[in-house]
Amino acid sequence: MTTLQWFLLFHLASPVLMWVMFYILYNRLAGDTTRWQILWMAGVVLDIYVNVLWGTFLCLQLPNINRMFLSARLDNEIVHGSTGWAWVVTYRRWFALQTVGRLLEPFDKSNPKQHNTYGEFTK
Repeated sequence: MTTLQWFLLFHLASPVLMWVMFYILYNRLAGDTTRWQILWMAGVVLDIYVNVLWGTFLCLQLPNINRMFLSARLDNEIVHGSTGWAWVVTYRRWFALQTVGRLLEPFDKSNPKQHNTYGEFTK
């Protein structure tokens, strides 16, 4: 495989890799951070990467320097909403509620209030 093919494969798989790292770091290794600092730092870099590339595409919105993590962007959409065309704002809110409600809340055992849909997620 060429370098470009590896990059495209990584780009397509990065959201899945980020979720796997989230699950490992915040559920299995909670409290044992000294042994896993390199994995934690890789997770932070991957989170910023996914937020800038995938978050921009899926949320139809450029990233904000004050919210560089994807969960911070989604939390801001749930709590404060955004401005723009009505259908885009509705889509962003729906996407944020679905992502946090289905992928983060059920699996975050370290701090249950950190990823929260504030009771607005319905299955």
